[in-house]
Amino acid sequence: MKNHDKKVNFHRDQHVIRYIALLLLTVIALSCDSWELPATKQLKVRQCTPPTASLDIKAERLVTSISLRQPSGTIDAITWDFGDGETKSDTATVVQHTYKTAGKYLVKVTLSNTCQQTLPLSQSIEVSDAVVPIVTTLDPAAIGASSATFRMSLADNGNATVTRYGICYSGTNSLPTVDDQVIQLTGTPALNEVKSFAASQLSPNTVYYVRAFAENKAGKGYGNVKSITTSSQAVVSVSGTPTVGDKTASVFLRVDNPGSPVSTRFGIVYSSATTNPDITGSPFVEVTNPIVGSNVPVALNNLTPNTTYTYRAYARTTQGIIYGTPSGTFTTQAEAVSNTGLVLHLPFTNRSTDDVSGTGNNARLVGKPTFITDRKGNAEGAILLNGITDYFAITDNASLRPAAISISMWVRPTTVGTAMQLFNKSRFADSNFEQYAAQLKPSENGGLQQKVVAAFKQNGDCLVAKGWQEITLHSLILANQWYHLTFTLSGNVAKLYIGGQLFATNNTLPGNGYDNCPGGELRFGAQIKDYEYFFNGAMDDIRIYQRVLTETEIKTLTNQ
Repeated sequence: MKNHDKKVNFHRDQHVIRYIALLLLTVIALSCDSWELPATKQLKVRQCTPPTASLDIKAERLVTSISLRQPSGTIDAITWDFGDGETKSDTATVVQHTYKTAGKYLVKVTLSNTCQQTLPLSQSIEVSDAVVPIVTTLDPAAIGASSATFRMSLADNGNATVTRYGICYSGTNSLPTVDDQVIQLTGTPALNEVKSFAASQLSPNTVYYVRAFAENKAGKGYGNVKSITTSSQAVVSVSGTPTVGDKTASVFLRVDNPGSPVSTRFGIVYSSATTNPDITGSPFVEVTNPIVGSNVPVALNNLTPNTTYTYRAYARTTQGIIYGTPSGTFTTQAEAVSNTGLVLHLPFTNRSTDDVSGTGNNARLVGKPTFITDRKGNAEGAILLNGITDYFAITDNASLRPAAISISMWVRPTTVGTAMQLFNKSRFADSNFEQYAAQLKPSENGGLQQKVVAAFKQNGDCLVAKGWQEITLHSLILANQWYHLTFTLSGNVAKLYIGGQLFATNNTLPGNGYDNCPGGELRFGAQIKDYEYFFNGAMDDIRIYQRVLTETEIKTLTNQ
């Protein structure tokens, strides 16, 4: 029975198989395309970008901040190795690490992703427990118009050696740094030691901001800010034209800035002994609270006649005495020269050739002399001779033949290097009746200077070229400059003055006075017909006295 059942099941299974095979063939026969097995499904692969970055490490004392600068790419993991045996894995781009001791460390950072891409970074750092120094700005001292003393002290060196310290200051920056003006020293000062720094060349009346600083390897530490205002220096001067007498003068003081702190005492100091008078050694006149910006007259008294003084303004300030520049000068008038014995005076004012002495010794022009501005700036106040044909003459009379004589005159030669006659008392045609003369001659020393030769006729019996006695001054007269010359003769003494100063004396003349030879005219600018020696230049203010002038009188004439 069992075998029969097995046979029945076998036959039934075969029928099922045939049926399925037939069904498949039918499906295939009805399809237009060939049949294939479905494709196998593919797995998705991750795409990565290589990581990039750089390290930025900042250490403050033992605490270090390490960060990635501009990280990019695919970063799945970050490994931090701090170089002191400690590591850390994190995805943060900034970490902080505290080192236990100061020293040098190699920091390593590795960036990686699942695509097996890595970026190793490393940087050596030095970790210190130093901080910037602590300094104190102390109150400045000795504040002037252009200087001050700045002060500071170091309170803490910041656990490191201070390499430099000092003061920084500015007239514009209210928080000055070492990029402004600096006064500094190197090295480390003692803690709490007061250090002073002299600042110069400051601007007057200016606010300055001042700050102490000190620097170590951790950086620069600044102190508190102090401010100062420099003082304003008083500005004083002399101005205007002095009014001068023989023993008094009125000068002008000007105060343009009384200074800060304000000065109230000003004045004029003056001296005839020095060109740089100061109130410790020279007389002065003080003025209290003068009007600022005005010319304030100051009277000077008890002066010496015919004397040159230098004067300058001053101000008393908290910093001392301030003197104004430039200084001024004036010359007091000489005590009046007596007209006693004056027999000739030709001032040539307004082209005049008249003698104003009252004697009537008027001049006669020969050639074509012209007139120019005199030494004082007066137009047509001096006579000009051309050195070729020009001269002027005064007819002989007894007043021009005194026993004692002084001849005073101003001259300005246009050229030098050739003989030129200043004056000659004789007859022009033949040199008869000679009495006295003066001439400019080339100096034996050469160059551009002339010598002055004065001559007086003695014991010559009025014979031509006989008995001349000379007095000579060498190498002084230059071209185109005014000179005051004075010649005197009395007895056997002859003197020559230039600019009021005695330069030559002959006190061993053989005769007494000079020969009295009537008949010779007095000429200025020419000698005689055969030897003209015409003067080329200007003359002014010619005077003749029948007496010897004193040195004071000669200085007076020089300064008039």
